[in-house]
Amino acid sequence: MTIVRDYSNDREAHPLAWTLLKRCLPSWKLDERERVWIWLKLSHSGDDLPLDGFGTVETYKRMAEIIDKNEFATLLENDRTTTQVPKHDLRWIDKTGRQISWLLHEIKRNSDIPDIQCPAHLPEKEEFIARLDYWSESISKKRKFLESIRNQWNRHLREDKNYKWFEGDNEKQKCEAAWEWLQKVDHRLLRGTSKFTEIEHLQRCFDTSTLTTNEKLYYINEIKKEMKRRQSKENLKGKIQTNLALPDESRNQLTELAKRNGMTMTKMVEYLVRHAHTNGLPKE
Repeated sequence: MTIVRDYSNDREAHPLAWTLLKRCLPSWKLDERERVWIWLKLSHSGDDLPLDGFGTVETYKRMAEIIDKNEFATLLENDRTTTQVPKHDLRWIDKTGRQISWLLHEIKRNSDIPDIQCPAHLPEKEEFIARLDYWSESISKKRKFLESIRNQWNRHLREDKNYKWFEGDNEKQKCEAAWEWLQKVDHRLLRGTSKFTEIEHLQRCFDTSTLTTNEKLYYINEIKKEMKRRQSKENLKGKIQTNLALPDESRNQLTELAKRNGMTMTKMVEYLVRHAHTNGLPKE
């Protein structure tokens, strides 16, 4: 199980380190977003900051030393003013769920945005914002990127109609069948995921894959076939296959009987056999 570290109370936990950082940047809020951004700017500029040390008192002290020694305060202030989009531009992004998982996957894939190492165990939304903040482009360009990726997400949601078959009373069984089928044919998709028990689990798996829409449709159709095979196998439990060669007339009569009574031909034969066994055969 992954433990998500809570950095929100670092100020109370490390008052000395907080004071040192605040002295360097007196006009800053130094909320989590700003602290992550400063850490990224310093740790990816060649300074000696351990990748797994974010949030520790030693790291805060080191960050303050680097800012003081290199007189980075003005540079950081200018960068923040010209590259960080306002919070209201990010309100449409969910904290959890499919959307933020998809957005994070897409920003990591974007070749224009640096693929950086963020502090360990940052929540997905905070990591998305950190990657966006670190990108050294203007606020206007980042706003265009956010508008574009939001539109992409809305278009992506149109594919949800392809999952309609999974809804209903057998959702869990269908999702389990999907999991087991994928384990056989494309187990790489399942890395880092738990066993599917609902549609969203399958959707999130496909959302963050490199599968095309046509490939997803093909997989879904194959999963439907797998579920049908399972149901047929379940229906055959306790039964022995019996082949009957019937004259055309008898077969047509059997087909008509089944249709008239709303049964399959197999069920019709079962009924006739049970009835004859219980009541005997009529005399010729």
